[in-house]
Amino acid sequence: MVELIQELGSLEKVPWDRVVKGLPPEGYDLLEKLLEIDYKKRITAAEALKHPYLKELHNPSDEVHLNISLQIAHKISSI
Repeated sequence: MVELIQELGSLEKVPWDRVVKGLPPEGYDLLEKLLEIDYKKRITAAEALKHPYLKELHNPSDEVHLNISLQIAHKISSI
C-alpha cells in the first residue's frame, strides 16, 4: 500500500489546521500520528491513549489489556 501511494508521486502536505478547525496543538499532533500512511510509523492504540491530548480521558485502571497477537493474512487473487 505504501509503495502504491509512493508511486502516485508526492503532493504538498496540507497542515491539519486548514482541514480540521478548533483543535489545540496536541490534537493536531495526535491526528497526524493516527493518520500516518505507513503502518510501521503509525501510533498504536496504547500509545494514543497515553498521548497528551487524551490525558483527561486516559484511565489505565478502567482499560482492558489483552496479551494476544492478532495476525491477518491477505490473499489477493487475480480476476
